[in-house]
Amino acid sequence: MKTKPLIFDPTEKEKLDMFWECRNKEIAIEAARREREEAGEVARIATERKNNEKRLVVSYWKGLSWQAFEHELALVFAKKGWKTELTQTSGDGGVDIKIKNVGMEAMIQCKAHSKPVGVRDIRDLFGTFMHEKESNANLDRAILASTSGFTGGVEKFAENKPIDLLGLPEIIKIQESIKHN
Repeated sequence: MKTKPLIFDPTEKEKLDMFWECRNKEIAIEAARREREEAGEVARIATERKNNEKRLVVSYWKGLSWQAFEHELALVFAKKGWKTELTQTSGDGGVDIKIKNVGMEAMIQCKAHSKPVGVRDIRDLFGTFMHEKESNANLDRAILASTSGFTGGVEKFAENKPIDLLGLPEIIKIQESIKHN
């Protein structure tokens, strides 16, 4: 004897109940996805605030490797609205970061040393700047950034030249201006 297959023929109410059950599951899944995204965004914002606070502390900057110093300084300029480009780590010709903003372009040489930067470094930077200026008429400034300051000779050499010196007090001041935006 052949058995008849069971056929489930739901009533309209059962169909409607199944629809709403599926729809509620979809809504719950979507809500959970949104909650995860929001939690991730909250965590990202908290991490960013924590990092911004770190960038206000001299010891944070002094503890960075030279690569991390370049990266963090580029990040500070990017947060200030500059278009930044980290150059390759070797053969960069003395340029670690290139920055552009409306009407201005600059190159940055970063020095994460334990002692103040000496005259030799600024002379090299000035030579690189003059060479780069020949092929890039938009290049306005050279910036020498240091975690340990500059010797008096560096400050004297920079006078009346398109070179800005950026020590930790100046870097932290830029970071403070970002914090309040």
